[in-house]
Amino acid sequence: MKDAAVFLDFTSEVLEFLIKNHRLPETNKKALHDSLIEKKGIFIKLVHKESGKSLGTEGHITADRAVYLNIRDILMQLVKGKDLSGTTHEDYQIVLSFPSPIKSCKDTTTVKLGEQGVFFRYMELFSTVLPQEPKENGWDLAETLDVLIKRAGLNPTLFDWDNALFFTFTTDKITS
Repeated sequence: MKDAAVFLDFTSEVLEFLIKNHRLPETNKKALHDSLIEKKGIFIKLVHKESGKSLGTEGHITADRAVYLNIRDILMQLVKGKDLSGTTHEDYQIVLSFPSPIKSCKDTTTVKLGEQGVFFRYMELFSTVLPQEPKENGWDLAETLDVLIKRAGLNPTLFDWDNALFFTFTTDKITS
């Protein structure tokens, strides 16, 4: 991906500052690389290299804000309430996933697990499964849809499928 090093470097710098100072750094927008100012959706996953334990995955599917703002907000969500003392950004593998624009999916049986992510919306509730998640977790399509519904806070057995909206997307993935 174009400017992969720029995205990873910025993410690493913000993560390091958060670990050391327990707050976000000041960011001079004028000093940022142009690619960080572009409006992009992004998902971030942090994995402790030694233990293999994930701090989680958070993100924004929409491209409605500058990506540097999304990176800052997502990192804050990922580290909030976690004891990262004694670690640095180098102790974590950073996985950045940049979603393509979403496409309506009328028939969920056409979802290509492992290639496409799924964005789910039901009224004001929504959730996302990234393309790599089904493979990483051993989910088939039915399990993937159940995960989406549960992540949105709904019960899959009582779910009203007629009013649900599903969308697919792909991602460009960068790993540190």
